[in-house]
Amino acid sequence: MMAALRLAMRGLGRCWPNPAVGALLLDKAGHVVGTGTTADGGRPHAETIAISEAGAAAKGGTLYVSLEPCAHQGQTPPCTDAIIAAGIRRVVCPVSDPDIRVAGNGFQKLQDADIEVTTDILMNDATGIAIGHISRVTRGRPYLQLKLAVSADGFIGRAGAGQVAITGDVSLRYVHRMRAMSDAILVGSGTALADDPDLRCRLPGCGDLSPVRVVLDSGLNLPQKSKLVKTANETPVWIFSGRDFNENRLNDLSNLGVKIEPIEQINGGKLDLNKVMTALGQEGVTRLMVEGGSALSGALLDGEFIDELVVFEGKMEIGKCGILPFKDRKIDVITRSPLYYLAETRVVGGDRMRIFRKRRL
Repeated sequence: MMAALRLAMRGLGRCWPNPAVGALLLDKAGHVVGTGTTADGGRPHAETIAISEAGAAAKGGTLYVSLEPCAHQGQTPPCTDAIIAAGIRRVVCPVSDPDIRVAGNGFQKLQDADIEVTTDILMNDATGIAIGHISRVTRGRPYLQLKLAVSADGFIGRAGAGQVAITGDVSLRYVHRMRAMSDAILVGSGTALADDPDLRCRLPGCGDLSPVRVVLDSGLNLPQKSKLVKTANETPVWIFSGRDFNENRLNDLSNLGVKIEPIEQINGGKLDLNKVMTALGQEGVTRLMVEGGSALSGALLDGEFIDELVVFEGKMEIGKCGILPFKDRKIDVITRSPLYYLAETRVVGGDRMRIFRKRRL
């Protein structure tokens, strides 16, 4: 089952709006005869890939799959039909798919065909991989992962100093791995204007795994010469703007490949983050990574949008004029909150990484 989950992880960031699923097929003797990961773009599904690879050896075998097989006709036939036709005798799957078109129907259809179904194996691990899909289906919005780099004295930067290197190269590479496993990455206009970020995955050979880059820019102020706009035809850039914008700016950015979606504004002109998250969910985004600054992080915290905090803690101190992570609040508003639990701690080069997850979606 763990091997099937690792196969599923290969699809993270590559197969949305479909879930990343892994499948491992063993023959009657227990030998691996087929493997599958949901293909880029979501089709074909992992189960059918594994079955096709196994061929006749699938008969009488056991299929380990990370998420309940679909039982409905979509753009591809039901995976349950392929499993039944292949003569598989047992399916091991940890998690039911909350999509109402599946939601237990896949398991039931297999059992009705006299296939043994075993569930609840490594359920927490499997749920963690499918959490973006679960979030989009049940809440209508993506699972939100906030990344922060924090100094030894608790700051994410220094006022007026631009980008400050708080953590080391190993942490930076890990962040790029996180980008590759996300469907989209979000920043606010303040970060986009001050830092002129690229936001793509720069690990060797992984450029094609870069997420959609999303900017909250109510006034459409992102310059045409920015890295984001100049590369919009290579890696998608979406801007969520206010409804009162300069038509010429919209046309100029659109002509350069930027997708612009107006969003209602509240609280003195700020974009309605509920509407932003809903729009991202409607676009099929399941896993959203945020690399914004203090203002955006604070707004996401206030709106209770943060599902996971990944904090990289460096050894340097910033001292005077330090910028706190959440507007005027320290990191402990999450790290000591009863709403979150410490899920993981690891050493990343010379830094420490801690992951805090919300107890409930």
